[in-house]
Amino acid sequence: MPNPDAEEWRYSPIEHFDFADWRPSLEKPGNAEELVAMLKSLVPDVMGLAICRDGWLLHAELSEELAAKGVKLRAAEEEQDLPRLIDGISSSSINSSSISSGSGEISSGSGEMPASEMPKPGDIFRQMCLAFSPGPVVLSVPSGIDVEGVILVIHDFTDEEGLATFPWLVVNLAENSSAAVLEITGLGGIGASGSEMSDSGESSSSKPSQSNGPSQFVAPLVELSVANSARLRYLNVQNLPRQTWQIASQVADVSSQANLISSTAALGGDYARLHTDCSLSGRGATGDIVALSFANESQTMDFRVFHSHIAPDTSSNLLFKGAIDDEARSIYTGLIRVGPDARGTNAFQTNRNLKLSDDAWAESVPNLEIENNDVTCSHASTVGPVEEEQLFYLQSRGVPTDVAERLIVDGFFAEVLDALPLQSAVPMVRQVLHEKLPYEFAE
Repeated sequence: MPNPDAEEWRYSPIEHFDFADWRPSLEKPGNAEELVAMLKSLVPDVMGLAICRDGWLLHAELSEELAAKGVKLRAAEEEQDLPRLIDGISSSSINSSSISSGSGEISSGSGEMPASEMPKPGDIFRQMCLAFSPGPVVLSVPSGIDVEGVILVIHDFTDEEGLATFPWLVVNLAENSSAAVLEITGLGGIGASGSEMSDSGESSSSKPSQSNGPSQFVAPLVELSVANSARLRYLNVQNLPRQTWQIASQVADVSSQANLISSTAALGGDYARLHTDCSLSGRGATGDIVALSFANESQTMDFRVFHSHIAPDTSSNLLFKGAIDDEARSIYTGLIRVGPDARGTNAFQTNRNLKLSDDAWAESVPNLEIENNDVTCSHASTVGPVEEEQLFYLQSRGVPTDVAERLIVDGFFAEVLDALPLQSAVPMVRQVLHEKLPYEFAE
């Protein structure tokens, strides 16, 4: 169980989390036909689309070209669809007896599971996803297939107080294949009212404000399996309603000569946590992570990153940038582990935080654990306000102080936006980012 005294929950408000406050989604919501056309307009090169609501897959489609090549986007049908990246994944892990059909509350069930089928110890929220998720959505790309365009996965949520949902996405890339995946968790103001994106990235209609919405809990699980010489570009845009708690997990395995670029734009939620475990298990593997976050009012953004270099000649570059305003909080704890056999490792870790208010608070704890002396590793961390020289430069040219600060924030994120692996989605990310700034941006 999560313990506020444990190092993994240090700085977090986990003491305010009560399992009794939530109940899992046990019934499949209605169809998502009204969303299909609007969502396809978000990104211009969508080749596959999956829409989930409350963790249930409602719609999945692929272009005829990809389907003919053997690419699959579907609910998991067989146990071999799952990559087994975390302990306890098996068909027996989806334990229907652990769901109370009466009150719908999370409980341990009346019967005990056989010892041979018990999930191994691990993160409790990952185990909850295995128990209460309707099942994973699986993207499978066969060997030698390059997916041109973007696979778009949407997680929408019903407007129901106290609901606990467990979205689960599995991406399997076979040898020498490639794909780009855009996952959106919470639509917020994205594409609201059917508005279309202009070339500048602004909505053609007036900007919708993010709804406070009901109090809900979301525990997404993402598994990324990248086989030898495969290449995966992944972006998650998190824009949950303000009253939502998110405790998300991402587990990745990168094999020999494979390349993974995993990225996140975290903007919504009340307390939004992302726990990432990435293992570079094959020689010459590359695993980069790029993330941006913006927290205001009383939001808390929490990143916990564990990057393991296991094989020789692996490389990684971790870049996290966050802005905090009002009484918001930002937490970053990162650990790069270099194993005894991981000679030739190149690993870099950077976390930068921009404080826009005296009451905002950031904690940055980058770490290195190195067990081989033939490596190149570094880490950097900064927490500070807007630089006075930058502010003075803009003010001296007639830019009001509040406007100048917002322009500096926009420039602060430019490095991350330029590094996002799906550049076709950058206008959408920039639009959501600008909606958090009390200033209208004109291109």
